[in-house]
Amino acid sequence: MGKAFIEDVMKSIAWTTLCGAVYAISLSSIKTGNIYQGVLVFILFIMLSTLAVIYVAMHIVIPLDAAMYPEDPYWDEKKSEVKGVLKGYEVLKIIFTRWKIFYLMLTMGYFLYANEVTEYILSKA
Repeated sequence: MGKAFIEDVMKSIAWTTLCGAVYAISLSSIKTGNIYQGVLVFILFIMLSTLAVIYVAMHIVIPLDAAMYPEDPYWDEKKSEVKGVLKGYEVLKIIFTRWKIFYLMLTMGYFLYANEVTEYILSKA
């Protein structure tokens, strides 16, 4: 992994944190009776979360997919060469990447993190 990829991961975590904070602010505003302000901040949340999803997809998920291309014949050769637990590990790795389970878990992880940020900010408000 290069320096640029690590920087993109950190930026995507920052985007996700920002989305969680903006969502918490919108919920807090609506709960205190500032409906207009809460709706405007919620619209900002929608825009920021859309940008965050695009950023995570373009800079994290798509490059990882290109780096872990499961259609490469090497993956199947490696699966046939190893035995025992390692063979099961290789089979699971191929299933996780071919069925895009890894990328779904990665993307959901970002937004579960944003949910935790939201809960933390709301508990402190």
